[in-house]
Amino acid sequence: MSENTDGKFDKYKYNQEYLKNHIRCKRVVFNMSNPDDHKMWDWLDARPEGISPYIKSLIAKEMYKKPSGALDCKD
Repeated sequence: MSENTDGKFDKYKYNQEYLKNHIRCKRVVFNMSNPDDHKMWDWLDARPEGISPYIKSLIAKEMYKKPSGALDCKD
């Protein structure tokens, strides 16, 4: 698993296996020659909570948003 040939724990190998099995990334490209992209970059960079939590919160809001015109159905 995460051992060297001499049987000792290999932290680097463990970290690589963990990243491979548990972490996923999506890349977003910002063109600094485009004024709108540059503004978005600056906005993201200034988020005190960090970029990933901010983007995840936006995605979550969109995922759980009710479609417009949807009715609440209660039993």
